[in-house]
Amino acid sequence: MSNERVQLLVAELGKELGLPGMKLDDEQVCLIGTDRGLDVVLNYVDDDDMLIVYCDLGPVPSGSEERLYPELLKANFGWLQTRGTTLSVSGRRVILQTYVACDGLELDPALVLLENFFQRAAQLTDAIRDELVDVQGDEPQDDNRVDPGMFV
Repeated sequence: MSNERVQLLVAELGKELGLPGMKLDDEQVCLIGTDRGLDVVLNYVDDDDMLIVYCDLGPVPSGSEERLYPELLKANFGWLQTRGTTLSVSGRRVILQTYVACDGLELDPALVLLENFFQRAAQLTDAIRDELVDVQGDEPQDDNRVDPGMFV
C-alpha cells in the first residue's frame, strides 16, 4: 500500500472516529486520545508496509513486579486475554501493541481493529490498575513515558 493510500485510510478512520483532519505526521505517526485518557499511537512503517498500533497502559510500581509480571505473561499466552495484541514491559511501563499489514487493508476492517484495540487497552488498563491498587493500596505513580519510536 502506498504512503498516500495509508494517509487516505487514516483520514477515513479519523472521520469515522469523529476526528476529522486526523493524519500521519512527517514521521508517519498519529496519536489518538481516547475518552479513557489513553493515547493510542498509529505508526506507519513504509519499508515494511505495516501499521504499528500501540498504547502505554501505565506504570509498573516498585514492589509489584513479582505479582504482576506472571499475570502479564499469562495474558499474552496464546493471545487469549490480549486478543491478538501483545503486552510488553518497557522500562517501568506496560505497553500494548499490534502490527497490521497494510496491503489490502480497507476501512471497515481497520475500524474494527482500532475499536477492538481501544476496548482491549481500556480493559487491560483497568485490570492492571486493579492489580496494582491491590498490591500498593493506592494509585501508582506515573513515571518515565515510553518513547514512541522504540517499536520501529
